Amino acid sequence: MKKSFKKVRTKLLIHPLFLFALFLLFLITIPFGAAHAQVNVLWWDATPTYGSQCPDALRKKMCDYLTTYNAGNAFQCTYVSSMAQGEFANHMQSNTYDVIVLDATNSTSTFSAADRSSLAAFYANHPAVLLDGILYIRSIDYNTTTNFPGINQSTGGLTVNEVYQVYAHGGGVMIGTDHQGHQAGANAMLQAIIPGASFTGITYPSVDGQFNGTGLLEALATVSPFDLFQHWDAVPTQAISPTGVFTDVNGNAITLYSQVDVADDPGGGPKYSYISTSWEPSGDTPEFDCNNNGILDSIDIQVGTSTDCDGNGIPDECDPDCNQNGVPDACDIADGISNDCNLNGIPDICDLENGTSMDCNQNGTPDECDIADGTSLDCNRNSIPDACDIAGGTSQDLDLNGIPDECEAAVCGDLDLDGDVDGDDRSILRAILNTPTGEPSFIQDADYDADGLITYNDYRLWYQCYKAFTEK
Repeated sequence: MKKSFKKVRTKLLIHPLFLFALFLLFLITIPFGAAHAQVNVLWWDATPTYGSQCPDALRKKMCDYLTTYNAGNAFQCTYVSSMAQGEFANHMQSNTYDVIVLDATNSTSTFSAADRSSLAAFYANHPAVLLDGILYIRSIDYNTTTNFPGINQSTGGLTVNEVYQVYAHGGGVMIGTDHQGHQAGANAMLQAIIPGASFTGITYPSVDGQFNGTGLLEALATVSPFDLFQHWDAVPTQAISPTGVFTDVNGNAITLYSQVDVADDPGGGPKYSYISTSWEPSGDTPEFDCNNNGILDSIDIQVGTSTDCDGNGIPDECDPDCNQNGVPDACDIADGISNDCNLNGIPDICDLENGTSMDCNQNGTPDECDIADGTSLDCNRNSIPDACDIAGGTSQDLDLNGIPDECEAAVCGDLDLDGDVDGDDRSILRAILNTPTGEPSFIQDADYDADGLITYNDYRLWYQCYKAFTEK
């Protein structure tokens, strides 16, 4: 009996099909980085080119980075640029993917009901969700910091880790966008799968941030969080990604967890979620060594190896110091060493040197501050002092009285300065009703009774101008 069994066992071991099965079992147990099926990714670009800032070539660059990462062994990314309604649904009818990236930064949605239904059908079998409020700036023509793949490959590594984590949590959807006013497309698709969730807000990122775990820093790529904070801080405004408990399109409770929180410039105060996911942050909260001296920043500050004059938890040598005087800009401003008349967190002298602000009359003060404090007049409200308009030829001053001719020839009631009084002017006035002087939206010319507040009395006075103009 034993002998007979041994013969049968020997035959099984040498059978070709049995050997092939063992080979397949061996492949399945090999780790991700050694050999596995590529993650099939769709990168759907529904972001306008915004002139030269965001051409398709720069969006495609992120998809190509995925395809070539790890010698092409990790991802296969398909890039499609389309803002045609229904095109996404048509594409999904004949293609299958593990992860869909929706790169959608636009003021109006370009997705149809069919597109949203198609995404919901995909989500039914691919439940992971990642929401990224800073995807737009990852590869744009803005400054050297926004050249993908970023400082020390940081933005490239973040993209790799984001897509991989979506795949590792069951496959799913990654949606990226930018600040409020350009979130319509992203929110339309997000609400197709999680109806109560939406990107919101305009934030002003700083290097004062905190990753809640290491899942996006140490998945396939190793990424320095400080490099990412520098990248985000280099572009003025970003979006807040939703967090909290929601009910998805399938009726299931879903929690969106913040993966990274960042404070507004210049740091300190509340922090806002920039990236959220449907899975909890994993790993210990990373600590930083921004000056690369081998000592954690918190210890540097605690023992006095580094100073922290603004109390933002970042060694002073790592904070922005645009005038290179060895003192962080925030402390220069707080101590009165540098002026910051426009309250943008940047010393005025640096605003003028880097072109953030202009100084057409060369008095050492940004033009917008001259206008705001009345040092310079701006009767045509083009943010250029009148004297500079005249000197530069933007405005004429035929009577040489120092007032642009278009202001002297202004039509009563013409708030948009287009030479007539019509519904556009009415809309402007209605939009600023109850606005007091000193508010950014206050229009001096609309305060017809000169009481410092735009009221219905001003509207009645404007209407007299309107009747006089239309009855000519």
